[in-house]
Amino acid sequence: MFVNVAADPMRLAREQGLQRVSSRIDSLGYSALRENLVLNVETVARNSWGELVSARHAGVEGLLRCLRDFLPLAHGNAGLRVAVRCFCPSRAEPIATRVGEVLGDLAHHVQRERGASARYVLEIRNQLHVLQHRRGAGSSASADSLAALYEVLGEPQPQWSPLAIDRHALERTPLPVIAARMTPWRCSVFSEARAEAIAVTIVDEHGSLLRADYAGAREGTLLGAIAQFLESVRYRQNGSGGADPAVTRATEPPRFFRLVRAAGGDYSTRELPAPPGYRPGSFLEVQAIAEAHEGEPLFTVYCDGVAFSQRELGADFHARLGAHILGRRREASAYPVYLTDLDLSALAPAAGAPLQTVHYLRHRQRLEASINAALAGSDAIRDGLAI
Repeated sequence: MFVNVAADPMRLAREQGLQRVSSRIDSLGYSALRENLVLNVETVARNSWGELVSARHAGVEGLLRCLRDFLPLAHGNAGLRVAVRCFCPSRAEPIATRVGEVLGDLAHHVQRERGASARYVLEIRNQLHVLQHRRGAGSSASADSLAALYEVLGEPQPQWSPLAIDRHALERTPLPVIAARMTPWRCSVFSEARAEAIAVTIVDEHGSLLRADYAGAREGTLLGAIAQFLESVRYRQNGSGGADPAVTRATEPPRFFRLVRAAGGDYSTRELPAPPGYRPGSFLEVQAIAEAHEGEPLFTVYCDGVAFSQRELGADFHARLGAHILGRRREASAYPVYLTDLDLSALAPAAGAPLQTVHYLRHRQRLEASINAALAGSDAIRDGLAI
């Protein structure tokens, strides 16, 4: 592999007699400007038959295409050898070393997770990219922000999909330690107490992620509700096609972790004991049943045995439900409501594949957000009348 053939990524600075001094030495995000110093890549490959194949790739998309082509080679050939050379006038040796690191880490990840649909997060300039090996081919998806990256990593996966984070990517974020703690065929819950909310990231049995912020929540109550919900999902999954050997279910209870951030900005995890099981009266039971509808599904929500149908109530559904929940509370303060059970069996035929936990989590998140927004509106109206 030859990098930056007939190209100098720092030509303008060199001609002007400038030299950038920065602690950021990553060649894919160099200096405070986060410059990508890999302008082009030329590859020459020889296979076991002695055939030679060459290709040229330019720009960020070219580098990603090169890495996508590399994934199936690395997966199927533990003896693959790669030599990286760079002869440009500026930072040639660090550039070659960095590209070699990425290739080596990619190969190690896909070979270690043989048979799995491995994913790898790489940061180039200010953009994040998810490389994935699946069914003998490589693919990539890009994200412009951390929130968009969570959306990409939250996509359903047909099988266990382990995640690795590049050594220079996502610094001072919790994703590297979350990726290291992911467990196949078992859900993991990570909570982080912040000034404005409790941030929760849930990894499901196939490695799909979902992140949510809970403002005004109490950690014990929040984690207890999540544990109850995940247990109900396990029960529903095992009761609908759980005997199918082609379907991998979450077979063990979820694990809970607290994310802790050190003064220097690095994260670590501390495993928590499982929240106590559901006790009557510990929190309000809110159960929902989905029905297929054009576009988005419709829900019927049961709160302590009282039914609220979105089909029947229409635009008043969330407001009526929020007012009922508010009237059932012992305290007048505003705090989130949590769904304790969700039935998505009516949506399974249209999904085209067995529902995994992330499907339940996504519908739960959207429905909870709508109910809590209505709850906050009802609470504000009530406070205004009281004044």
